[in-house]
Amino acid sequence: MRSGPLVLFLVASCSFDGSAATDSTGDGDSVDSGDDGSGADTTGTDTTGDSPEPDATMASCLASWTFQASNHDPCMEGPVLPELVLEAGNYVFVPATGELMGMSSPMVLPTSGVGPRILSLAGFQMKDGAMLMIRGEEPLIISVHGSAMIAGTIDVSASGQQAGPGGNTCSAEPGGDALAPPVTTSNWSAGGGGAGGGFGSSGGAGGRGDTENNTPMTPGGPAMPAAEDLTLVPLRGGCSGGRGGNKDPQAMSPGTPGDGGGGGGALQITVRDGLNLEGTSRLAANGGGGGRGQNGPYANNTGGHVGVGGGGGGSGGGILVEGGAVTIGSSVVLCANGGGGGGGTHNNDGPVTDGAPGTCSSTVAPGGLGSNGDGGDGAVGSNAGATGFDGTRQDDGGGGGGGAVGRIRIRAISGAAPSGFESSPTATVN
Repeated sequence: MRSGPLVLFLVASCSFDGSAATDSTGDGDSVDSGDDGSGADTTGTDTTGDSPEPDATMASCLASWTFQASNHDPCMEGPVLPELVLEAGNYVFVPATGELMGMSSPMVLPTSGVGPRILSLAGFQMKDGAMLMIRGEEPLIISVHGSAMIAGTIDVSASGQQAGPGGNTCSAEPGGDALAPPVTTSNWSAGGGGAGGGFGSSGGAGGRGDTENNTPMTPGGPAMPAAEDLTLVPLRGGCSGGRGGNKDPQAMSPGTPGDGGGGGGALQITVRDGLNLEGTSRLAANGGGGGRGQNGPYANNTGGHVGVGGGGGGSGGGILVEGGAVTIGSSVVLCANGGGGGGGTHNNDGPVTDGAPGTCSSTVAPGGLGSNGDGGDGAVGSNAGATGFDGTRQDDGGGGGGGAVGRIRIRAISGAAPSGFESSPTATVN
């Protein structure tokens, strides 16, 4: 039997019966995936008749695509699913399992490929107010064999120290661990801050950990250089920040260096015909903030007051948008900004905090507060991640470096190249 494109209306406020997504009656009736009785027009095509020969199907697919898609072959993927329409609401999609959550009855949208995962659709619409969070480890390609309209938000950003999908392929250098000095127990030393992840720009170096008696400071992680990848072929996400350095091994009280912030994930949207990004839509692949250093309680001459380093911020990830024609409205925002580095600590005195995550704005993600070694700010625009602050007081851990921006690329095959939208970092167009 020949199955045609259907429209799946996924409304968070309504129950959804996944079994109703296909018409198994063979009579070509429309399929209503909701239960609100609205009679929405979800007309499928005629399901009678024989399936076309595979060679004919391949030839038809090849003839319909007028350009070579990046990172995948649309005509060699698994089955093309019906058009997907997301109404206003919050959704979570896991590419590895295909599970789409956000309505009363979760459904499965099978994907093909392995790293990246490919979701093949006949068409794609995201209405204003729709928020789609992508979760898991593998990057996602949304491959549309038709047209697409996006007025909502798709987010592959990191969440704290957890990388976004595809944002776990590289990591910045950790902060230096403090070494036990061959002198008296009064000469404790603290760990350095981890470096910020680098990608579209350099990640910031970690701040140095303090030592006593004019001995050399414990180094922070060295700055991570920018990657040379401008095309996002192969598709990749950002780099995680480096872990903070540990305190003097002679110190008896517990201490936990901050973990590095997760790298922003990787998202590709490939549309055979026209792609329209409109309204206040957002595509986000921001880096996560580095974790703060944490120490045990103060205990004189047992090292309980010796600091550990904060983790570096994660870099922004990668966003690749391509289509036969691409239109982007002036209020649309594309963002892959870096996360702030975590603060270094000294006996947890004062507010010691994680670095802030990158956001879709021109404001940097601030580094976390340290006892004295604050974390460096995350990068926006064309900037590099800021260097973490040194521990400037006796036995203070260094702050983590700020994460770099990621990469954003727009590829319009025909028509005018899109311009006038907000992008951080600045998108490479065509």
